[in-house]
Amino acid sequence: MKANGILRSLCADKECLESLTNVYEAFTLLEEIIESLPAPRLSKKEEPLIDNVANREEIKAVLSSQGISDESLVSYAISRQLQGLYPDQPWTGSSCPICGQKPTLILVREKPELTYVSRETKARCICGHEKDIEPYTCPSCGRQGRGNFEVYVAPGSSVRVYVCKNCGHRFAEIQDTGLGEKELQALHGAIRLLLREVELSSHETG
Repeated sequence: MKANGILRSLCADKECLESLTNVYEAFTLLEEIIESLPAPRLSKKEEPLIDNVANREEIKAVLSSQGISDESLVSYAISRQLQGLYPDQPWTGSSCPICGQKPTLILVREKPELTYVSRETKARCICGHEKDIEPYTCPSCGRQGRGNFEVYVAPGSSVRVYVCKNCGHRFAEIQDTGLGEKELQALHGAIRLLLREVELSSHETG
């Protein structure tokens, strides 16, 4: 399923779809802007890397000229750059070594083998940095087991939303069906809005 189909499946009304679509389009545009930014330079390679960008003000000025001045968006843009520069930066804890946040998206990928299809799961942070994770594991506190989560699914949607009963962390799980990197990032941005603002009292599956 393409990103626009996933967004439609998440919304029960036009207002929801418009909100998520607007966020999706904004992230898509931001991805284009990020490609033209000056490269970040680190003053030291300590985690999270976003806290050690020596030329943040230079990058911020370029973003401001594009009408982007919100500090959270500035950090997002620089984190995206850093993730591209340090894609193999190892995880040493539950927080992302690039942006310092917790993963909010689980990607389930199918890998064809000789005689069967295996599945791998990755926890993805909003900056795009990923790590391996076991199914039914909270990417924030590490608690494991199906019974540790409240799980919600909108009717007709392949997206599952998990709420950890131990720490309250919310994250979504989707099947990675070959979405491009920019498409995936924009979709993640829209899903983050859903995780933050949509009441999850309906669509409970367990």
